[in-house]
Amino acid sequence: MRSFIVEDKGAMIITEMIAFLCCIILWIALNMQRHKIIAINETTTSDQMCSSIIKRNFKRQRWINLISLMTIGSPIFTSAMSMFISKATKEDINKHLTFLSFGFQLNIGTYYKYPILFVLRSCDLYICFVSSQMTCLLLSILSYNVHIRIKETEMQFETNVKDTNVLYSSSKALKSYKRMQKIILNLENAISLPLFYVIAFLLCELFALMSNIIHLVRLNNASSSLCVVVSATLTTGFHAVMLIFRVASVEESYHSLIRTFVNLPDDNLNPPYVKELLQMMKLLAYHDQLHLTAWGMIPIRRGFFLTVVGTLATYGVLLVQFT
Repeated sequence: MRSFIVEDKGAMIITEMIAFLCCIILWIALNMQRHKIIAINETTTSDQMCSSIIKRNFKRQRWINLISLMTIGSPIFTSAMSMFISKATKEDINKHLTFLSFGFQLNIGTYYKYPILFVLRSCDLYICFVSSQMTCLLLSILSYNVHIRIKETEMQFETNVKDTNVLYSSSKALKSYKRMQKIILNLENAISLPLFYVIAFLLCELFALMSNIIHLVRLNNASSSLCVVVSATLTTGFHAVMLIFRVASVEESYHSLIRTFVNLPDDNLNPPYVKELLQMMKLLAYHDQLHLTAWGMIPIRRGFFLTVVGTLATYGVLLVQFT
């Protein structure tokens, strides 16, 4: 994430190119697993999904689509707001240039300068942080679809419990559980590396934005830059929280599915070896500790959000005290 207040043009060029390179790596890392993600998404959104679940979650999907649209349009809005504030405060915005202008001032008339910088800043903002946030939305929607599929399987379990044919219902429950276990394993393999990069990218971006905010607050003549940084912080923070909670909900739903499977009745099973087989499968499922992680290094749970907030707060306090 580049700094908006860098005065040295060489340093600005380097930081902008690093940000652009990070987005390229992010795109490559995601597309390397694209075929797996598409396969999982087709599985989780199959025709077997209950109509009641579709109706119940239709509003949530509309909210996700609205958030996607807002994310795409946020660079234009942020750029326009920044340019308006710069115009109103009569601040020289040439020192806050973009990657596309390569850090050189635009020696053109005032009439043309603002529209050109508006376009350049919009493209720059889209490249530098909206691309990563759209990736977060993709992973969030994918995790959400798997979450729905798990809930559907859990509802099937509840229906199987009421079935008089315990042997038949138990075999259906076992097949559903094994199918969901395979889906979760495929999900882990598909998003593990992209998820690690997205989490690392967002954390680095949040730390850089925190540094910029603290520095810009101390300046009285950096209104447009502060506006851009605060907007980027709010958008980035929102998508980071949504990503963490979505991925964590998959693991929580899967463990709830395991508990439902373990609690299936097996008293009336005949012959005895069928009952013993089901009990053994329940025991294996009970000890199944499957976790969604970012490349096996960062376990994605709800508590990770508190860890990030605490670390950012500590970092901000240290910056205020020692800078």
